[in-house]
Amino acid sequence: MTGLQVGGRLAVRLGGPAALPEEFTWRGRRHIVRRLERLTGLARADRFRITTVDGLRCIVRQDPAQNGWHLERVLPGCQGGVGG
Repeated sequence: MTGLQVGGRLAVRLGGPAALPEEFTWRGRRHIVRRLERLTGLARADRFRITTVDGLRCIVRQDPAQNGWHLERVLPGCQGGVGG
């Protein structure tokens, strides 16, 4: 998987019975989740591939020890979010 590795803590609003991200704020911009896919087959099952309504495609990681969420990587083909 390629993409821009960025890091950074996210402000995340969770929703639904599984308490998964519905929206998050990154670099001062609010991003609404359009599609969320749990990444499986990895040593850590706390990673998700997210596509937002504005076209941002990224990998986020839940960190239960820190009680937070982190942006791990922005994926190629991103149309929104980077540099804005």
